[in-house]
Amino acid sequence: MDIQKIKIKGDYKLADIVHDIEKGILRIPQFQREFVWDKPRVIKLLESIYLEYPIGSFFFWDAPRKYYDFYRDIAELGLPKPDKYEKIVFILDGQQRLTSLYVTVKGLTLYGRDYKKICFDLDEKVFVDRTPDNQRYVSICDLLSNERYDVYEGLTVEHKKAFNECFQRFNNYPFSAIDVRDKELDEVCDIFERINQGGQKLNLFDLISASTWTPEFDLRLAVKGENEKLKTKGFGEIDNEVYLQALSLIAKGSCTRPVQLQLKAEDVGKFWQNTIESIALAIDYLRNNLGVVNSIFIPYRSMIALVAYLFFKSGRKLKPRTIRTSSSMVLADHIL
Repeated sequence: MDIQKIKIKGDYKLADIVHDIEKGILRIPQFQREFVWDKPRVIKLLESIYLEYPIGSFFFWDAPRKYYDFYRDIAELGLPKPDKYEKIVFILDGQQRLTSLYVTVKGLTLYGRDYKKICFDLDEKVFVDRTPDNQRYVSICDLLSNERYDVYEGLTVEHKKAFNECFQRFNNYPFSAIDVRDKELDEVCDIFERINQGGQKLNLFDLISASTWTPEFDLRLAVKGENEKLKTKGFGEIDNEVYLQALSLIAKGSCTRPVQLQLKAEDVGKFWQNTIESIALAIDYLRNNLGVVNSIFIPYRSMIALVAYLFFKSGRKLKPRTIRTSSSMVLADHIL
């Protein structure tokens, strides 16, 4: 019997969302970007739920077990490490909405923003960003918590009515979720791009980071680590795409988009060390010979990838001798 590859949950409740995130069942995949919604946008989402407006469906990936390590943590959420025997579901679409709901309901502070201060104004029946007083302004995390009656009992009759109405609307709101299953990572990346046409699409680096990911090596984290080293040396970060271009040149001899999309996990594992060593030589050359003391002074970001490839092709690990010149062609004469 064929397995149903798509399943629609039409009555997903807020309590289910909080439970699934808190228990580490719902996870953010590696190719998702950071949580970026500010408080005004979170408040807009809460208003839509309160007014019983549709907020769109969530798309989830019921992942095969081999991808259970393919999650990206938000340390501030304090989520447990998934048990390898438990079910893992990745968020393909809805990260911003789900994270917004979770941090608000739990009253967490994330990236310096205190979501416990998002309150419901019991007089005006609107959501505001301010310190709660548990009289007129009640924090959403208190209004939706199991201990809400401690706040409720201290309210006036009219405020109790507004409090209860807000609670019921959130508690009964029917969230919609679509599960896809029996899909491999490349298919999931394609699904992600298709359903994110209205949002920020995956760029080439996101796609290749996802498609080449293994439990042993994460290209996104590796690049982040290399850029941290460059910042400590005063050179500043270089674009993710530059690492990708250099890697593609070294592994494939070309860095066009179609060629980069052909990169596999084996290519990354085999040539990553060559790539970062060659990039380091390229940066040393640009700094010592052309006076590029910081990455912001590079006129074309791909210059680093090209110079790195020249060093790799030279087959030598020696730094180029220091000469002052405006011609990048001299570099080839000295290393090839």
